[in-house]
Amino acid sequence: MSAPLPAVANRYRGVWQRTLYAEPATSPYQQADTISRVFWLQGQYWHADLRLPATLPDFSGITCLTSCDHAQLE
Repeated sequence: MSAPLPAVANRYRGVWQRTLYAEPATSPYQQADTISRVFWLQGQYWHADLRLPATLPDFSGITCLTSCDHAQLE
C-alpha cells in the first residue's frame, strides 16, 4: 500500500537557477559548488536538480551512453 504524494502549491512550481549548491552537514562529501550552473525544476509531485559543470568533458563523437568514458558519465 502506498500513500498519495502531497502536491506542491502552484506558486512553487517552475524552474529556478541556483547560484550555490552545498551538501548537507551530514553528507560525507562536505562540498559546496558555486561555479556550476544549477537549475531546479519543480513539478506538481516531483523535482529535478540539473547541473551543468563549469568544466565539461568533451563529448565530440559520442552517439550513445555506452560510448562514454568514466569522466563523461560522471
